[in-house]
Amino acid sequence: MDGTNLNDGNYFFFASWCSACKIAKSKLDDMKDIIKQFDFESNKVLFSKLKISSVPTFLSIKNGNKKYFFGLGEINNFLKYIVI
Repeated sequence: MDGTNLNDGNYFFFASWCSACKIAKSKLDDMKDIIKQFDFESNKVLFSKLKISSVPTFLSIKNGNKKYFFGLGEINNFLKYIVI
């Protein structure tokens, strides 16, 4: 996937070795149909293109506008923003 061309949607970027990511993943796994998940180990190019340097990172794109949420403490703000 070309990181410069993500479609409108909701995204969760994580790493399998990250303990905060594991907590976030457990909360988001039931929402895989509306929040696409990307693991760092298998998507390093995408992480680089999006300039994601910390995990967990949450991203919502609406009408081409990107809104990032960084860190586990932002998970509730992300979920409120995407209005599930």
